[in-house]
Amino acid sequence: MASYKLSHGLRTLGLILLVYALHAPFVAAVHAGERHALVIAVDQFERARDLRNPAHDAEALAERLQTLGYVLHGGSAHLNPDRIGMLALMRAFAADVPEGATAVVFLAGHGLSEGGDTYLVPSDDAALQTRADLTDHAVALRSLTARLAARPGVHSVVLVDACRANGLRGDGPGAGGTGDLVTSSTGSTSLIYAAAPGQIAADGEGANSPFTAALLHALETPQEPLEVLFRRVASHLHAQSDGAQTPWMVRSYGDVGPVHLVAR
Repeated sequence: MASYKLSHGLRTLGLILLVYALHAPFVAAVHAGERHALVIAVDQFERARDLRNPAHDAEALAERLQTLGYVLHGGSAHLNPDRIGMLALMRAFAADVPEGATAVVFLAGHGLSEGGDTYLVPSDDAALQTRADLTDHAVALRSLTARLAARPGVHSVVLVDACRANGLRGDGPGAGGTGDLVTSSTGSTSLIYAAAPGQIAADGEGANSPFTAALLHALETPQEPLEVLFRRVASHLHAQSDGAQTPWMVRSYGDVGPVHLVAR
């Protein structure tokens, strides 16, 4: 009798494991076509110069992503969060992105580059006065990319419309930075910056910043691979800025093929 119960229990456990094994790929397949987006912009600051266009840029891009089938985190663009709020948005978004989904993040505002790392300036920047303050009073882009890279099978595309220079005085927060790009073992990570290292990203005098205007133009035909879209952004931005602003792209694709913001 005991032997029967044991063998029956093992068969039941085996059936449960088999069902789970068959179900897990199905779950991943279901989420593979999902598209999620987080849009954050900061244009009002306690210490830094206020900006003209980040809110306009965020709202325009949020609207375009929604038309492309993206689910916006929080239902809209998030404007002028403080440091704690920005970090909370990044944590929540990364946790909510389903396995196998495409995740697009758009960040607009003041940016600072230090030792290969990019820092985003929050609205409560009064204490951000020297390079040594970056770790505690700005938001490291890597705090977002590391979380997204840890999500199984997620293809993340992070768009940064911010400067990549640094006018703060003093020394940086420590030894050389680790960089913004974090490799995903099962998905991919792509970072597209409005400017090359050391460059200023123009705020612009029109309805949108030059980078966002170029991005919106490229997204009029969004089915192309990400590299093709980037080349179109670069060409448009180079022409509009007379070569003064060069967008920059870094990526880690692992074993996956070309990434598309919208399925072909």
